[in-house]
Amino acid sequence: MHKGFMKKDILQTNTSPSKKLTVTVGIPAHNERQNIAQLIASIVSQNGNFILEKIIVVCDGCTDQTEEIVKEFSQVHPSVESVSDGKRIGKSARLNFLYQTHASDILITLDGDIELANDYVFEKLLEPLRDPQVAVVAGNARPLPGRTFVEKLVVAKDAWWYETRKNFKNGNNIYVKGCLFALANDFTRNFKFIPETIGDQDILYLSALSRGKRFIFTNDARVYFREVSTWKELLKRERRFQNKNNFEPYKFKVDIEAEYKIPTREKIRGLLKIIRENPFYGIGAFLLNIALKLLPLFLSKSENTNTAIWQVISSTKKLRENNASH
Repeated sequence: MHKGFMKKDILQTNTSPSKKLTVTVGIPAHNERQNIAQLIASIVSQNGNFILEKIIVVCDGCTDQTEEIVKEFSQVHPSVESVSDGKRIGKSARLNFLYQTHASDILITLDGDIELANDYVFEKLLEPLRDPQVAVVAGNARPLPGRTFVEKLVVAKDAWWYETRKNFKNGNNIYVKGCLFALANDFTRNFKFIPETIGDQDILYLSALSRGKRFIFTNDARVYFREVSTWKELLKRERRFQNKNNFEPYKFKVDIEAEYKIPTREKIRGLLKIIRENPFYGIGAFLLNIALKLLPLFLSKSENTNTAIWQVISSTKKLRENNASH
């Protein structure tokens, strides 16, 4: 049995089941062998006033040992299961499967290459969903400290953007990261991503608002991810980010353009804070941001083709240096 999972790792909950939300956790995964064991162990260790019914890892064309590691966990914890059809069809399609098949009060979806900050991330994430007007809650995904020069620059840019967006509409805006979400059952039951959807966080936000529901950002529900560490990987990822969702088929009943407009004063305020904390990397983040905005001018059409299947960036899979290969 994997060293990250022992029989004692049983979810601790309150003793009054009638007051607890039931939860299914869904993880769309593509080649996550370096982190999936630690992630599942930390999910099982979550505490709070809820009942963890299932942890479902949906393998999206995995060619490593991700599926085998998940099956190993399931031998000790029956609520853990692996789903795999051998195909690579993208995150949005795998999320659709989870939305349509889970039977809990709440579905929590998270990326396979993150780590939870503590044992109460889920509890903080679920709190807003006790309000029936709340449909979707987003967690707070923050980068781990940079190791290379490039990674430190990108982390500084992330910090600038975080300081900018966290105060825009009290953080309840379209600019959240898509690493961690909690969704009410009545929302997922009537929602489906259209094929070739790229940015799932944008669609979830706009869908919630279009239904007259609330979308909440929870600062205290924190998870960590690893940023890119080389120029080559940064450019590869930015080519992916140049792709845009086609919002037309969703027929949203909101002013989409207005949802993307953040006041310039918020951007300046965030930048000045980062520069005060670290002048070198703060100014570097500003210059990097300008360079990346110019990138589309140098991309050919073949490099900027919309697709829901992303190229793998290997350095972001290595959250910690001591993550051993299985």
